[in-house]
Amino acid sequence: MSNDDVLAAQIKSSIITKIKTQEYLPGELLPSERDFATMYSVSRYLIHDIFDELISQHYLIRVHGKGTFVRKPEQNRVALGVLNESKMPALPL
Repeated sequence: MSNDDVLAAQIKSSIITKIKTQEYLPGELLPSERDFATMYSVSRYLIHDIFDELISQHYLIRVHGKGTFVRKPEQNRVALGVLNESKMPALPL
């Protein structure tokens, strides 16, 4: 593992921890990639790659022209033990 890989893993872990501890709240706009790069003294490209990974893992969402936000919890998932039937496949008769 290269030094950049180790650093990226640490930064990614730090962001996930802040999301899970609600330091970054669902729907909250995160600082820009440039600001993150300055905070962690790394390149913006490394932060962009980290954000891409966190987007693919459903922690973040990027809105063109607006920024990167903490993803809100899916409301179509199981809620209070009741399945969302609109997501269920039709049963054969």
